[in-house]
Amino acid sequence: MPNCVCSWAFFLKSRVPARVRADSCGLRARAWTPENARFYSLLAFPRSGLALGKGPEVRKGRDSGSYESIGYAWTNQAVGLRHRGAKETAAVVFCRYILTFTDVMQHHGGMETSHQTILDLAAQRGLIRPRDLDALGLPSVALTRLVRQGLLVRVGCGLYACPDRSVSEHGTLAEVARKHPQAIVCLLSALRVHDLTTQSPFEVWLAIPNKARAPKMDYPPLRIVRFSGAALTDGIEEHQIDGVTVRVTNVARTVADCFKFRNKIGLDVAMEALQEAWRAKRVSMDELWRYATVCRMANVMRPYMVSLS
Repeated sequence: MPNCVCSWAFFLKSRVPARVRADSCGLRARAWTPENARFYSLLAFPRSGLALGKGPEVRKGRDSGSYESIGYAWTNQAVGLRHRGAKETAAVVFCRYILTFTDVMQHHGGMETSHQTILDLAAQRGLIRPRDLDALGLPSVALTRLVRQGLLVRVGCGLYACPDRSVSEHGTLAEVARKHPQAIVCLLSALRVHDLTTQSPFEVWLAIPNKARAPKMDYPPLRIVRFSGAALTDGIEEHQIDGVTVRVTNVARTVADCFKFRNKIGLDVAMEALQEAWRAKRVSMDELWRYATVCRMANVMRPYMVSLS
């Protein structure tokens, strides 16, 4: 009676039997020997019964009559067979060595390739997240391995970067923008970006839609303000900070927002921003009037705008 050897495809999704019953495929049955056995991965060898240790027989599966063997085990990913009279010959030992060496080289080669891809992605984007790897089909656990090797650093919860990257004074804005790309930097944080204030806010001021869920981060602390309609979408610029695209309100829009939220940041801050923007010639009267109308601050800002002219 011919014996059969099935492979456990360790890196493949499909199950490929080495040889099934001769009468089922129309071929002449050959006597089984270690020389003509076919293995497709490392785990096919111990499952085939050539190894010394043998586990308990598990009889599961649908096609139990398709294989001529003492026992078999069928799982979601593999089929294993056991055979009579397996001996530890020189050929068996040599096959085990070749299979082990091949699988280890393939495993480490694929790991090195994925690690290099992640490092290139971190150098390109500045900051990366685990979901960035999911889009490329790379394992997120590789980030932890690279951190242990010192090739990446964890700058925040779910944020990783190269250890030698350059960090500007607005690095916290880049971290927030990488985790919450739809949020808009506004008010005091936008004034700091445009260099229109001497204050250094310890919070990051973000503008979000009225019904949107407020973003949360352990660090830096966030201060949320809500807008709707044209007051949310008009006057938005994109700045590149540490390799990350950050959405920031422009100068005229930021000044109008400061007057709108003067009760939160102070009227003196809004007046200082207006005077500095006008003195540096970074805004025009038409732009100020436009965004004052959008933010419904025309009556509030009119006397201050008249004093400038």
